[in-house]
Amino acid sequence: MQADFERELSAKIRTRRLITGCLVLIFLAMFILFVSLRESTKQVIVHEAGFIIPSWTEVNYNNGYILPITLGIMGAVLSGIFLIVDFAMCGFRTVHKDGHDITVCRGITHNTVYVDGQEKGRLGPFDISNVVEVWLSNRVRVTVSFSRVIWYMAHVSFSDDTASREV
Repeated sequence: MQADFERELSAKIRTRRLITGCLVLIFLAMFILFVSLRESTKQVIVHEAGFIIPSWTEVNYNNGYILPITLGIMGAVLSGIFLIVDFAMCGFRTVHKDGHDITVCRGITHNTVYVDGQEKGRLGPFDISNVVEVWLSNRVRVTVSFSRVIWYMAHVSFSDDTASREV
């Protein structure tokens, strides 16, 4: 049962990353398309001057393509940053305690704690605290402190003097 639950979580994470990667590619394609369309409207005008004044060239483009170019590059950069943060910080780990499987899942917007595949606690994007407390069936309180750095996902401690764990 726990293996199925972890497979389901992995599938959700993989789907989110795949969709974000597709967005990066779509925005990059949009950027490249509109840059090439703008380049195709290039007009070079050579101004001939007289005896003392040197000649100069003037290059004109259709500036109607500036907005889609800007949207394409900004969309690609922002969704690319989102994808990098997703790969660097998001995921899940499982801790086993007295026959219970405690799964700690850190996402982009939500941090969630599952006990035996059931959601028992969640932090939203605007929660000030980074701590979730859940109770096991044997009256043991599990405190999960989500980390704010990349290297650690969370610190899991128990109320029955079991050694705490970094996951």
